[in-house]
Amino acid sequence: MLFVFVVLFFLFYAVSKPTYVATAVIGPPNPSPINSMLNSMTGLPKATTGLTSRLLGGGGNGGNDPFQEYQQLLQTPRLVNELAEHDGVLQVVFGGLWDTEKKVWMEPGGLSRFTAPIKRLMHRPVATHPNSIMLAQYLKSHLSIDQAGSVGQSATASFAGLGSSNYLVLSLRSDRPEKAELLLSKILFRADNIIRQEQMRDVDARIKYIESELLRVTQSEQRSALIQTMANQEDIKVMMVADKRFAYVLVSPPYASPIPVSPGSPGKALMITAAVSVIVWAGLVLLGAWWPWCGRLIAPFGRG
Repeated sequence: MLFVFVVLFFLFYAVSKPTYVATAVIGPPNPSPINSMLNSMTGLPKATTGLTSRLLGGGGNGGNDPFQEYQQLLQTPRLVNELAEHDGVLQVVFGGLWDTEKKVWMEPGGLSRFTAPIKRLMHRPVATHPNSIMLAQYLKSHLSIDQAGSVGQSATASFAGLGSSNYLVLSLRSDRPEKAELLLSKILFRADNIIRQEQMRDVDARIKYIESELLRVTQSEQRSALIQTMANQEDIKVMMVADKRFAYVLVSPPYASPIPVSPGSPGKALMITAAVSVIVWAGLVLLGAWWPWCGRLIAPFGRG
């Protein structure tokens, strides 16, 4: 039993690859002067009501809640494609296939020549190097998003039921703690940047529209209102560029403990290994009484 115990305990740590988890807590952004400025546009003179409606798409709230959009974006193909094209995420995730000296992807092995025709036959994509599809599969199995109140209960957050007051815990598993922290930071940054760029395009479109309207409008009251509106849009643009985070607030930055979550602690490993050793040894003793070859296998460990 001692022999089985030593072998199993060694395999428990030697064969098992360590897994580290980086976590971050995010929530809705703090009240921003951007929202106040957008809402204040509804107080323009009646002479410009039609222009304001066209500028804001028929409403005075300036669009959807950025945090709601951020939540929806976290697990979409668009985010995966952006991550694959920017920030060197593919090189971080699939570092073993990246030639750091030549800055190119390594050539696929000889096995790919046999598997590629099979994949084509099964209508599966064939790639010569890591791409967004492989990254999506990686994130699907390594990234999890939970409501802050349900952490520890393994309850994945339902995006449809989340409100703007909910806080989320993002967890990413990796084989190194620094890799997990880096990847999670890149995911948070890229998703926020996408939302910011979308809002920036809306602001630029409004400014361009107002500039064209100023060439046509001659009434002084309308021109003054349009100039004020354009000034507000310019201020909004400045704040969007200056804000470090736009769509969320970072309650707790990505952090991965240097202690792996898998395999477990040595004490837990000792208990599991001891229990398995007793079961294995008892099974071998019982089988040795029935099957001669099993008896000969454990005979050297018996007493003479």
